[in-house]
Amino acid sequence: MNHPAEQKYVIFITLLYFTISLLGIMHHELWLDEAHHWLLALDSGSFSELFYNMRHEGHPMLWNILLFLLTRITDNPFGMQ
Repeated sequence: MNHPAEQKYVIFITLLYFTISLLGIMHHELWLDEAHHWLLALDSGSFSELFYNMRHEGHPMLWNILLFLLTRITDNPFGMQ
């Protein structure tokens, strides 16, 4: 893939993909299951409280832990999307 025309094509397709993805994310409304996990992480004050709040969850803990760390940076759900 050393040909300049191929590189331009790959860059164009990549930028087109990211542009369409960004537009989709910006117009996506959170569904109930997405909002539930976001609020679970946002409203937990500590890791121990997060684990307590997750005691009846069927989802893996890693996703909620990542969301918990993200909610310490921002309270905007766009960060999760």
